[in-house]
Amino acid sequence: MDWYKEAEKRQTPAKTLRFYRTLNKLTQVQLAEKLGVTKQFISNMETGQKPISRKTAYLLSEIFGIDAGRFI
Repeated sequence: MDWYKEAEKRQTPAKTLRFYRTLNKLTQVQLAEKLGVTKQFISNMETGQKPISRKTAYLLSEIFGIDAGRFI
């Protein structure tokens, strides 16, 4: 079980976003439409170029059904 804790520590909000987007078989364009933002905005969050705001984290948590804290 220790490997899981270590892997979870390395999981950044950006990596979490990409993981859940692909797990749910959404393209960046599809997720952008759900959030009311551009594809570039999604790309920037997934690469860590733009931080994920609390508001966006909340919206993502609603879309993916997980805790918003995973994205902050």
